[in-house]
Amino acid sequence: MSEVASMYDDMSEEQKAIAPTNDEIKSVSLLVEKQLKLEDEVTALEATLKDRKADLRKVSSEQLPEAMFALKCNKFTLDNGASVEIDLNLRASITKANQPWCFDWLRDNGHGDIIRDEIKTKFGVGESDAAKALAEFLDIAKRPFSQTQAVHPQTLKAFVGVELDQSEPDDEWKTKFGVFQQRIAKILRPE
Repeated sequence: MSEVASMYDDMSEEQKAIAPTNDEIKSVSLLVEKQLKLEDEVTALEATLKDRKADLRKVSSEQLPEAMFALKCNKFTLDNGASVEIDLNLRASITKANQPWCFDWLRDNGHGDIIRDEIKTKFGVGESDAAKALAEFLDIAKRPFSQTQAVHPQTLKAFVGVELDQSEPDDEWKTKFGVFQQRIAKILRPE
């Protein structure tokens, strides 16, 4: 006899009248078991999906681009109409440590306009008129403020793409701008 059924037998008649029936308890137990089984299945499927994504990434970013490179081919069409083309995935980022070098390089080479400046300051209650003052008056008003500079990620990606197309930046430049290039196979399925 199950522990739940044993507990039910130990109840008074009054408790049994308001207590769930064995069938109701059994129904809940079955649902608990079903949920546990589904949780296990989902965990297994997620692990399988993670493995398949890793396999796909290896084929699309390593094996297929390398095989097509060996054939000196950037585009290929199969008999069934599917085509594959090798695309260049480009990423770039400027770390805090590299900001001074990168920002100096951008300014020195006529690209300083892609750097965004942000100035922040805090005002107390009732100082809304002072908050409307222009940034150049902050020093005069002796207001503490912080200034940050950044290049928007999409702007940086576009800029780096143009620089790589138009010149051959050295390894230091690529490292400072956090350049990462990866060839990716893009497959178009036939309709």
